[in-house]
Amino acid sequence: MEALDSTPFAELFLQLEARLVHELRRSGASISDTPIVPMHAHSSRSSGAGLANLYRFAADVLNEKVARENGHPPMTKHEVDLMCRCMATRKTLGEAITIAREFCAMLHPRAATLELRLESGAATFLMHPVRRKTSSAACLLDVTGLLCFIHFFGWLLGRPVSPVVVYLAHPEREDVAAFLGVLGAPVVVGADSSGFKFDAALLKSKIIRQPVELDDCLERLPFDFVASPASTVSAAQRVRSLLDAAMAVDRPLLRVAEIANALNLTSITLRRRLASDGTSYNELREQSLKNAAQHYLANTTWSIDKIASRLGFSSAAAFRRAFVNWCGLSPSRYRRAMWPNVRPDES
Repeated sequence: MEALDSTPFAELFLQLEARLVHELRRSGASISDTPIVPMHAHSSRSSGAGLANLYRFAADVLNEKVARENGHPPMTKHEVDLMCRCMATRKTLGEAITIAREFCAMLHPRAATLELRLESGAATFLMHPVRRKTSSAACLLDVTGLLCFIHFFGWLLGRPVSPVVVYLAHPEREDVAAFLGVLGAPVVVGADSSGFKFDAALLKSKIIRQPVELDDCLERLPFDFVASPASTVSAAQRVRSLLDAAMAVDRPLLRVAEIANALNLTSITLRRRLASDGTSYNELREQSLKNAAQHYLANTTWSIDKIASRLGFSSAAAFRRAFVNWCGLSPSRYRRAMWPNVRPDES
């Protein structure tokens, strides 16, 4: 596993650890039984392994819990592995997704219904789980499922899928806040279904992996990939992840030199890799700020002054100018469009 010993990644690990431990405690699980390497260990490699082991343990516990609450057994690890093996026999990503859809249909309702939508050069991969109720544990499992598919698709192709946006059916953004640092894309909560949008051209891309490589991938998926994502995540996704992780805990956004140091790159190399991904640090920073601003305007009653301060703007006026540049309308007009009954003193 790649050693991620920089402070930004250490903070990201700690955010995820806290979220997983909190959910395990809510489920009644004994944290002392968790087979983890201490997150505060001096070795960054140990930290990555500790996160992966904790995440794996939490997913197993919560999968059983959510399944009991909804009246049917969960999809087993063996079944997930078998689905992935079937996908790996296909020639293209599009064919692999078709196999996954058919496999999950056979296991309905224990497995989610999978769907692929195509529109204007974009593909949207969706999961429709059959659940009687939603919960923070179910939200964590949905995120885990999405991470499995995002990383497995990237692994099959030998290059990142790079989602444009991630959708979560769960309505509470706070329950996914810790995962903003590993999703690497804007997150829309309260969607009709969970899924992610990506470049439809990838559906015709050839699968390059060999069967002999599959066992190692299945052992790592998705937990080790979250702790060490370099092979399945683009430079743009990693930068966006660090920016979103900072935003989620009200930390100052990292400068390009700090991010380059976190990725063990020079600033010039980082800029070059971002350019090859079709973006730049400034574009990713603006996207992160824009998405956070839209969330706060649509889902809180915070004043414009408070939102401006939270996002690091020098004044409400500076925030308004930036927001108009992003969206073509003022923050107040955007809020009224999203929330018509908001009181005037809240906008």
